[in-house]
Amino acid sequence: AERPWIVTFGHRPMYCSNKNADDCTNHESLIRVGLPFLNWFGLEDLFYKYRVDLELWAHEHSYERMFPMYNFK
Repeated sequence: AERPWIVTFGHRPMYCSNKNADDCTNHESLIRVGLPFLNWFGLEDLFYKYRVDLELWAHEHSYERMFPMYNFK
């Protein structure tokens, strides 16, 4: 069946603008890129490949909206 939207949700975000030392401010975020040499794969390439429309995240205790992003661009 056709789906009008692909929506995901998770705990730790791939991107954030908070000023703490959390993983989401790091360009090599485990959520984004994973650790491929341990077969822990990141989510960003997968979400990009399957054209995810909306991602909902928690953990940061703040409300943020961003333009579509891929690889910090």
